[in-house]
Amino acid sequence: MSCKIFKNGKIFTSSKDMPYADSFISENGMITWIGKEKNMPEIDCEQVDLQGKRVIPGFVDAHMHPVILADCAKKISCLPPTVRSIEELIEAIKEEARDKKPGEWIHGWGYDEEKFAEHRTPNRWDLDKASTEHPIELLRSCTHIRSVNSKALELAGITRDTPNPSGGEIDRDENGEPTGILRENARHLVGEILPEKSREEQAQGLGNSYL
Repeated sequence: MSCKIFKNGKIFTSSKDMPYADSFISENGMITWIGKEKNMPEIDCEQVDLQGKRVIPGFVDAHMHPVILADCAKKISCLPPTVRSIEELIEAIKEEARDKKPGEWIHGWGYDEEKFAEHRTPNRWDLDKASTEHPIELLRSCTHIRSVNSKALELAGITRDTPNPSGGEIDRDENGEPTGILRENARHLVGEILPEKSREEQAQGLGNSYL
């Protein structure tokens, strides 16, 4: 059996009863005891002096968005192998629209223009081919760019006279008309009018996504 005692360290346990410790015992790669050195059970193991250093897990995923991931699971997946072109994207949106009530939002996520056959970002005129009755919004894979159709622009009040927000850009065509591509903080102009989900709906979405 491989056994080591690590002592004289700084350890955060996440336990309400004992949030901090200075020692732990590892047996066969598993922590079998953790706490204060004075309370350590007697066991014959190799001892390691941590010399007051902080102990952290070997792997920390500090950039998880489980709520966003669960939400995306209910949206149109705008990337291969589901969608390989803007034309396929339009068809996927049309299919989604068949089950929507009039005026209900259609959401998509994950597109990357370089993965489309056309090698460009879908704009309002592309999305209008799918529906002008439903507002449509698609998030790029980076989540920093949102593509929307004309109905979504109308609901958000975005016109040729709308100034770029601080830290954002509204893409425009040669005539100054918004193309439906909203970059960085400009994407929030539509994000702010999206239907909000209650905590109960978010919790249900998390539960359904990870079953």
